[in-house]
Formats: sequence, structure tokens, C-alpha cells
Amino acid sequence: MASFVYDSSTALVLFLLVSPLFQALYAQTAPNCPLSGPVYLAPIKHFSDFSAIPEAVSAFNNSLVLGLENGTLSTANTSFHITVFSASEVIFEFNYIAPPTKDGLTSGILDRNTIFRTGSIGKLLTVYSLLVSTRLNYINDPVTSWVPELAATHYDNNVNTVKWGDISIKALASHLAGVRDCNHFLVLVM
Repeated sequence: MASFVYDSSTALVLFLLVSPLFQALYAQTAPNCPLSGPVYLAPIKHFSDFSAIPEAVSAFNNSLVLGLENGTLSTANTSFHITVFSASEVIFEFNYIAPPTKDGLTSGILDRNTIFRTGSIGKLLTVYSLLVSTRLNYINDPVTSWVPELAATHYDNNVNTVKWGDISIKALASHLAGVRDCNHFLVLVM
């Protein structure tokens, strides 16, 4: 039986690379926004049933606690909440409230329902993780090479739909192409 060693950086990179793929699998499958139907694939088995998951969760939790204790993570002005979940279960939760911002929480508590204004940090982390793990090896590949389901999406025109076969990972990552804004007042191509 093969044995895998997960450290906190491996678990984080794995999470950052896999989570956008779940969303991309269902992106632009219908001409209307927001998309109807399931957003996440139903798991074949609960993640907690895999022996590597508790080990990765423990390593990730220990890394976060250590980072807060030794100052690697800023404790002065950074608050965050992390939830790792599947369609059927919450696998990991962790939160930290910076002391100066503790009274600024609108609901009074920090949990998975707290609204954060994060901007595009998730997109940056995803692209940086891709570049770290693959360098520039796949950056010019069409998106449909990695998410073939997008090749079967309906295409009408460049305003209302996306022709995924013409979109490279680089164009998507640099916001020069991709999913249009789902605002009913404006139709923009990112």
C-alpha cells in the first residue's frame, strides 16, 4: 500500500488547485446567470473516510497555529476564517480575529457566515499555485484541455457566451477572457 506524506504546504496547494476546478466544471453550461443546478460534484465517499484527510487537517491546523504564534502570520491586523468542505461535510474550520478588529465584526462573531471583502486574492493564490507547481508548462493550453466539459457548452456569440476552445489558461488568469459578469445591468467580458 502506498504511503503519502502531506505537509501543510502540500495540503494548501492541493486545496487551492482543486477548489477552482469544481467551480469550473459547471461554468457557463447554461446561457443564463446565475447557473442553475449543483455547483459541487457529489463525492463518491466521504472525505473523512480517507486516512490522509485527518493527517492533512492536523498538519494544516498545526501550521496555522504555529504561524500565528511565531509571527509568520500577521496577528496585528489580519482576521481570517478558513472552511474546507465537500458537498456533504465540513472537513476543516479555523478562524482568527486580530485584536484591533474584534469589535468591528458586524455579527459579533467570526464564523463561516461572516462576510469578508477579499477582492481577487483567491484568483491570485490559484494562479501562483499553478505557476509554482507547473512553471509555465501549461499556461498557453486551452482551458478545454484541462476541463473538457467546457468544450461542449453552447456558443451563440461573443457577448452572451464563451467559446472556451479559444481561451488559454493565461488569458483566463490575466482576466483578458473568460466568464462574463453576471450583473443584469452590464455585460462585461473579464
